[in-house]
Amino acid sequence: MKFKITVSVLTLAIITMFGYVVYLTSQLEETNQDLKDYATQLGEASAELDLVKDKAIQDLRECREQAGADQWTLAKETNTLRAFSNFLETCGDDCHTDELDKAVNRLLSEKGYVQIIDSDGTEYFKEIKDLKLGGVYYVATSDRSVRNGVIGRPDEFPNTSRKGVILKGAIVKLIDKPSEDSKWAQIAYRK
Repeated sequence: MKFKITVSVLTLAIITMFGYVVYLTSQLEETNQDLKDYATQLGEASAELDLVKDKAIQDLRECREQAGADQWTLAKETNTLRAFSNFLETCGDDCHTDELDKAVNRLLSEKGYVQIIDSDGTEYFKEIKDLKLGGVYYVATSDRSVRNGVIGRPDEFPNTSRKGVILKGAIVKLIDKPSEDSKWAQIAYRK
C-alpha cells in the first residue's frame, strides 16, 4: 500500500510538473510573440526615424545652400577681400571657388612693387593672418607709392617710376618677394 501511495503521489507530482511546464511554455510563447511585436514596432519606428532624419538633412542642406547663395551675393555686392574671406569661412572651401578666385583677381587687378620694410626697420606693411583667401596678404600702415620696379636694382628693373598709390589701411596680396630678407615685394592691389 505504501508503494501505491508513493506511486500515486509521484504520478500526481509528475502531472502537476507537466502542467506547470505547459503553463511556462505558454507564457514563454506569449513573451516570444510580444518580443516579435516589439521588434516589428521598433523596426517601423526606426524606418520612420530614418525618413525624418533624411528629411532634416535635406532641409539643412537646402538651407545651407540658400544661405551660401545669399552670402555669395552679399560678398559680390560688397566686393571687398574681407567679405570674400567671411564668405569662404562660412561656406567652406568648395563654394564658388572659381568665381571667388576670379572676383579676388578682379579686385586686385593692378600689380606693382612696394617697399615692405625700410632700411631702418620701419614696417610699411603688416601681414594679415585672418584672411582665408589663400596666399599672403598685407595691410598698409601708411600711404605708399607703388612702382614699376625695385629702386636700387637698375639691372633687373630699369624702370622704377611711380605707378600708383596705396592708401593707409589698403589690403594687398603678395605676389613675389625676391628673397626672405628682401625689403621690397611685388604685390597685387586695388586701384
